[in-house]
Amino acid sequence: MREEDIDKIIARNISSYLAESGRDQQDFADYMNVSQATISYWCKGNKLPRMNKIDQICSYFNISRSDLFNDRRSSTCRDDACAADSGLTELASYLNSDKTARDILNESRKLSKEDKMLVYRLMVSINGGSKHDK
Repeated sequence: MREEDIDKIIARNISSYLAESGRDQQDFADYMNVSQATISYWCKGNKLPRMNKIDQICSYFNISRSDLFNDRRSSTCRDDACAADSGLTELASYLNSDKTARDILNESRKLSKEDKMLVYRLMVSINGGSKHDK
Protein backbone atom coordinates (compact mmCIF):
# COMPACT_ATOMS: atom_id res chain seq x y z
CA MET A 1 0.00 0.00 0.00
CA ARG A 2 1.30 3.44 -0.89
CA GLU A 3 1.92 6.09 1.74
CA GLU A 4 -0.66 8.43 0.21
CA ASP A 5 -3.27 5.67 0.51
CA ILE A 6 -2.49 5.32 4.21
CA ASP A 7 -2.76 9.11 4.58
CA LYS A 8 -6.25 9.02 3.05
CA ILE A 9 -7.36 6.09 5.20
CA ILE A 10 -6.22 7.76 8.42
CA ALA A 11 -7.85 11.04 7.39
CA ARG A 12 -11.11 9.31 6.50
CA ASN A 13 -11.08 7.33 9.76
CA ILE A 14 -10.41 10.36 11.97
CA SER A 15 -13.24 12.23 10.24
CA SER A 16 -15.52 9.22 10.55
CA TYR A 17 -14.78 8.66 14.24
CA LEU A 18 -15.35 12.34 14.94
CA ALA A 19 -18.74 12.23 13.20
CA GLU A 20 -19.76 8.97 14.88
CA SER A 21 -18.81 10.25 18.31
CA GLY A 22 -20.73 13.50 17.85
CA ARG A 23 -17.67 15.51 18.78
CA ASP A 24 -16.29 18.43 16.86
CA GLN A 25 -12.78 19.30 15.73
CA GLN A 26 -12.31 21.90 18.47
CA ASP A 27 -13.12 19.41 21.26
CA PHE A 28 -10.70 16.97 19.68
CA ALA A 29 -8.03 19.68 19.30
CA ASP A 30 -8.37 20.65 22.96
CA TYR A 31 -7.95 17.03 24.03
CA MET A 32 -4.96 16.53 21.73
CA ASN A 33 -3.39 19.85 22.78
CA VAL A 34 -3.08 20.98 19.16
CA SER A 35 -4.79 23.69 17.13
CA GLN A 36 -8.10 23.14 15.39
CA ALA A 37 -6.24 23.81 12.12
CA THR A 38 -4.02 20.78 12.82
CA ILE A 39 -7.10 18.60 13.26
CA SER A 40 -8.49 19.98 10.01
CA TYR A 41 -5.23 19.07 8.22
CA TRP A 42 -5.45 15.54 9.66
CA CYS A 43 -9.08 15.18 8.54
CA LYS A 44 -8.22 16.35 5.02
CA GLY A 45 -5.13 14.17 4.79
CA ASN A 46 -2.89 17.20 4.25
CA LYS A 47 -0.79 16.17 7.24
CA LEU A 48 -0.55 13.06 9.35
CA PRO A 49 -0.50 12.95 13.14
CA ARG A 50 2.95 12.35 14.52
CA MET A 51 3.53 8.95 16.05
CA ASN A 52 3.45 10.38 19.58
CA LYS A 53 -0.17 11.44 18.93
CA ILE A 54 -1.43 8.12 17.56
CA ASP A 55 -2.02 6.46 20.94
CA GLN A 56 -3.68 9.63 22.21
CA ILE A 57 -6.04 9.59 19.20
CA CYS A 58 -6.86 5.93 19.82
CA SER A 59 -7.56 6.66 23.47
CA TYR A 60 -9.85 9.58 22.59
CA PHE A 61 -12.00 7.40 20.31
CA ASN A 62 -11.50 4.23 22.39
CA ILE A 63 -10.14 2.36 19.37
CA SER A 64 -7.05 0.30 18.58
CA ARG A 65 -4.22 1.38 16.29
CA SER A 66 -5.44 -1.09 13.68
CA ASP A 67 -8.88 0.57 13.79
CA LEU A 68 -7.20 3.86 12.90
CA PHE A 69 -4.96 2.46 10.14
CA ASN A 70 -7.35 0.02 8.44
CA ASP A 71 -9.73 1.03 5.67
CA ARG A 72 -13.15 0.67 7.26
CA ARG A 73 -14.89 0.84 3.87
CA SER A 74 -13.31 -2.39 2.67
CA SER A 75 -14.68 -4.60 5.43
CA THR A 76 -17.55 -6.91 4.58
CA CYS A 77 -20.74 -6.57 6.52
CA ARG A 78 -22.19 -9.65 8.21
CA ASP A 79 -25.74 -9.37 9.54
CA ASP A 80 -24.63 -9.09 13.19
CA ALA A 81 -21.95 -6.55 12.29
CA CYS A 82 -24.44 -4.46 10.31
CA ALA A 83 -26.87 -4.52 13.23
CA ALA A 84 -24.10 -3.36 15.55
CA ASP A 85 -23.13 -0.61 13.11
CA SER A 86 -26.76 0.48 12.90
CA GLY A 87 -26.99 0.63 16.69
CA LEU A 88 -23.77 2.60 16.91
CA THR A 89 -24.94 5.00 14.22
CA GLU A 90 -28.18 5.56 16.13
CA LEU A 91 -26.26 6.12 19.36
CA ALA A 92 -23.84 8.52 17.67
CA SER A 93 -26.75 10.46 16.23
CA TYR A 94 -28.40 10.68 19.66
CA LEU A 95 -25.17 11.83 21.34
CA ASN A 96 -24.62 14.36 18.58
CA SER A 97 -28.05 15.86 19.18
CA ASP A 98 -27.97 15.85 23.00
CA LYS A 99 -25.03 17.67 24.59
CA THR A 100 -26.01 16.65 28.12
CA ALA A 101 -26.01 12.96 27.17
CA ARG A 102 -22.65 13.44 25.47
CA ASP A 103 -21.26 15.14 28.60
CA ILE A 104 -22.55 12.30 30.80
CA LEU A 105 -20.93 9.73 28.54
CA ASN A 106 -17.62 11.60 28.46
CA GLU A 107 -17.55 11.93 32.25
CA SER A 108 -18.44 8.25 32.68
CA ARG A 109 -15.23 7.29 30.88
CA LYS A 110 -13.33 8.52 33.95
CA LEU A 111 -15.27 6.34 36.42
CA SER A 112 -14.35 2.96 37.84
CA LYS A 113 -16.56 0.00 36.95
CA GLU A 114 -18.09 0.10 40.45
CA ASP A 115 -18.90 3.81 40.17
CA LYS A 116 -20.44 3.25 36.74
CA MET A 117 -22.73 0.59 38.25
CA LEU A 118 -23.71 3.00 41.04
CA VAL A 119 -24.59 5.72 38.52
CA TYR A 120 -26.44 3.19 36.37
CA ARG A 121 -28.54 2.01 39.32
CA LEU A 122 -29.29 5.60 40.28
CA MET A 123 -30.45 6.37 36.74
CA VAL A 124 -32.66 3.26 36.69
CA SER A 125 -34.12 4.26 40.04
CA ILE A 126 -34.85 7.79 38.82
CA ASN A 127 -36.51 6.41 35.69
CA GLY A 128 -38.59 3.96 37.74
CA GLY A 129 -37.47 1.07 35.55
CA SER A 130 -36.21 -2.37 36.40
CA LYS A 131 -32.54 -2.82 37.17
CA HIS A 132 -30.36 -5.06 35.03
CA ASP A 133 -26.98 -6.06 36.41
CA LYS A 134 -24.27 -5.60 33.84
